[in-house]
Amino acid sequence: PLAWVGQAVKLWVPNNDLDAKDGDPAAISLIRTGKEVRPRIFDGTTPLLYVWRVLSADDEPRAIGVCNLARELFQLGRGVDFASATGELITVAAAEELLQAYPGKVSRPTPGAADKGLVLPCPQPGSLRSLVERHAITLRRFEVEGKGRKAVDVFQQPPKPSFQPVSYDGVAHRALFELCALESPSSFSPGPLTSIGVLTELLRDAAANRLLEALPSQSARVECGLVGRQVEGTPRVPAEERIRIMPLPSIGHEQADQAVRRMLVEVPAGNPLRADDVFWAFSGLEVTMPSGATSVVTRADDWTMLEHYGVGGVQRFKSWRSVTPVALPAARRRIEPSRRSAEAKAAGERAAEEKLAQHAVLQALRHAGVRSPAVEVHVQREPLTSKGARAEAFASGTRFPKERLWHVEVTFRDTLEGPLVLGDGRFLGLGIMEPVRAHASVLAFGVRGGLAPGAAPRGIALAMRRAVLARYQSVLGPGKNLPSLVTGHRPDGAPVVDEPHLAFAYDEERRRVLVLVLGEVHGRKAARELAVLHRALEGMTELRAGRAGRLELVPESIDLDADPLWARSKRWTSLTPYTVNRHRDCGDAERALQVDVEASCLAANKPRPRVRVIDVRSEPNQGLTGMLELTFDVAVSGPLLLGRSRYKGGGLFCGVPSEERRGRGESLSRGEPDFGSSAPSPIP
Repeated sequence: PLAWVGQAVKLWVPNNDLDAKDGDPAAISLIRTGKEVRPRIFDGTTPLLYVWRVLSADDEPRAIGVCNLARELFQLGRGVDFASATGELITVAAAEELLQAYPGKVSRPTPGAADKGLVLPCPQPGSLRSLVERHAITLRRFEVEGKGRKAVDVFQQPPKPSFQPVSYDGVAHRALFELCALESPSSFSPGPLTSIGVLTELLRDAAANRLLEALPSQSARVECGLVGRQVEGTPRVPAEERIRIMPLPSIGHEQADQAVRRMLVEVPAGNPLRADDVFWAFSGLEVTMPSGATSVVTRADDWTMLEHYGVGGVQRFKSWRSVTPVALPAARRRIEPSRRSAEAKAAGERAAEEKLAQHAVLQALRHAGVRSPAVEVHVQREPLTSKGARAEAFASGTRFPKERLWHVEVTFRDTLEGPLVLGDGRFLGLGIMEPVRAHASVLAFGVRGGLAPGAAPRGIALAMRRAVLARYQSVLGPGKNLPSLVTGHRPDGAPVVDEPHLAFAYDEERRRVLVLVLGEVHGRKAARELAVLHRALEGMTELRAGRAGRLELVPESIDLDADPLWARSKRWTSLTPYTVNRHRDCGDAERALQVDVEASCLAANKPRPRVRVIDVRSEPNQGLTGMLELTFDVAVSGPLLLGRSRYKGGGLFCGVPSEERRGRGESLSRGEPDFGSSAPSPIP
């Protein structure tokens, strides 16, 4: 049933520590402790319903047994409320009708949404046996070991019962609508981007009025669940269970005009209104747009556009930026236009305002239910896309002053799926975020333990390659061919040439395993393959590398502008041995290495270096290898992977900072993210 939280009452009860008072019952008043009780108030005439599906006729006797046990119930849960129950077997159709007509909240299990919704422990095969065992052990949890003076009391902790966690209400009901011209329903009637707040209120109020006319008895639910107004005498609907109306600007290309042509309506499972009723209220609405044109709202069948907002695809994202500004409690100091020069803000004041806004973004993420911590937050008034609008332009017609509106870009530790809407205006079309689809050219995993002494870097790299192939295959599913981006080979077995290709390396100095994408990534196909790669490696915490050990991995981010493997430098030294591409007849092993690495640099679009051979040797089944130092006339950027084994752990070079850079303190330092600056800070 729908319920609201009552007034808290503190009860003083013994704290089960009478032994501290030598077991004297008269001393109970000395060990009482306060226990806060907060009741939940609901209509006692509305019953609680529990529905199970009987899978086969063989299960009917057990179901009848459950119904008989229900008649013996006398208490609701572990509380103090008396209760009675009945049970019966009904058809599936009758059960659905019963749930549809239920006046309260209906929670349904949502398989596959383990990290969402309300997770409850539910019985599974073996649960009853585990409860019996727990009860038996509880009866003898205090045992005496030893005899005489050596006798001691031993406490045995009973095992936890075996239950399966099941998520309820993990997936909201969604419907996509299009704003079409009244005279020509097949064409769009777009609304301006900066009027998105006014448009949202128009659509919300029109749908609410339509629901009130059709369902006058549910006026309180409409006000609370759709409009968001509190009605006296009815339970408050939590923010996470309110209906969200999200007009969607057209994005997906840098030249998209970002006009509003579509609208996503999301009805959480805990909302008091039925999703079908809400979608009916929006379908067919005729509204006058802020531009003056009349539009009709129609149900859309094509959902592919939602992928631009991170909805419906297999890809999840770490970086997000605002399409419409986020309304934050942190406001800027307002300056009268006529006194803009006289009252101009100093750099320190502006930095302080942005720092407050960045911390307000963290609070907005918490209110929106985002669990992944933010590692980088950037705020500004200017748009983050070429066709966007300044934050101030969205304030007209809304209850938010322009000083509270900020454009935001956030990078999270973990990947998220959409839709992502933040801020105080998230129910009014503000704070709509889009994912940043720039794929990282490297995935790094720090080694925190399990590394065997003397482990070979090439062995670790090959173990990482095997793990990536296996995890990628698990995402694609059995029987599907891996793409050449991952394998490095075409379907006929020939090696790929001039196409993106994964390389694997182990950076021994910084104790990290690297998965690098060599080559330029172009086209949607390669972008999808990279997205699957990121998804496959998400949550990877262990690498079994044979003799190298069982490595404990932690994902790391890299500042490509400062990391010695990527930063520009004139001098580069080998981290892993360079293997020649071909054996050249130069009469000298060192000379053969020099000629081969020069050719490799030219093939990699690098200038010809001066080569100093540090060490040279001939390895079985590999050929001529060596450790080198390369010096270029101009600074070149990394990563520098050269030679025949560059895809499998060999030929990795590290830049040597110049003395000038050392003097400026430009050596790598991994600090925590600093929210005190308006510029994006490096991710640790």
